[in-house]
Amino acid sequence: MDNDFKYIIQDFDGVYIGAKFSFEELINGEEYPPRLRGIFARYLAEGLDPSTTIESQLYYLTPESREYDVYRRLRARVKYTQKKKGDPGRFISKNMKVVKFAEIPVEKKKELGIFIRELELSKMGLMTFI
Repeated sequence: MDNDFKYIIQDFDGVYIGAKFSFEELINGEEYPPRLRGIFARYLAEGLDPSTTIESQLYYLTPESREYDVYRRLRARVKYTQKKKGDPGRFISKNMKVVKFAEIPVEKKKELGIFIRELELSKMGLMTFI
């Protein structure tokens, strides 16, 4: 249970990162791609408590935050689960661009019972990121 939602999977189009990773785990994990570790260390984790998770950063991300532009440039998407309307015992999975997800107010995310599962980064976004 401790390692649920802690994974990195790559395919032809993207890199999929489990949302329970802390920035410290990603940056210091030598088995993870160096370019990815560098982007996280230099642009996304700067000024954060090292134990902050990707899930937490994405949940509280706003269009005004510094990290918003980094995720936009990486063509990032977020995979999440939320309560189904009319049936609070059931959940549905959704996939959305991080820039759109950041526009949802935190209060609305709490109301919808959103649980972030995964961050998807475009390989093209990673290759062209400067």
